[in-house]
Amino acid sequence: MSSLPSSSTTAPAAPASHKEGVTADARGKMVFEGACVSCHGWSGESLVSSMATLTGSWAVNDPAATNVAQIVISGTKRYTPDGALSMPAFGNAYSDDEIAAVANHVTARFGAKGSKLTAKDVAELRQQTAQ
Repeated sequence: MSSLPSSSTTAPAAPASHKEGVTADARGKMVFEGACVSCHGWSGESLVSSMATLTGSWAVNDPAATNVAQIVISGTKRYTPDGALSMPAFGNAYSDDEIAAVANHVTARFGAKGSKLTAKDVAELRQQTAQ
């Protein structure tokens, strides 16, 4: 059984070239290229670990992009039979505007729908994670 909401459809893998496919925001694409592409790839199918594959994940198919932004802000750690996998927190490295841009880029490129997350939304998420 899928963990996606029943009204969602999973987007196919994005093109392997950054020159093709959806780009919601040039700034989001630039942040993705600098901080994300080495693990997640331009297609969203990670060569590092299947756990880092974006295509098909619930978070990138969420039109609100809340989980994507929270993971970018705080990072994440997953425990697998092969050991722990982690993504570092980027909350101190990027502004609210940059995090909103990269979350919008990720949901547009790898998800079924793009999001319209704003810097204000990211600031509120930062407040929630700080509590």
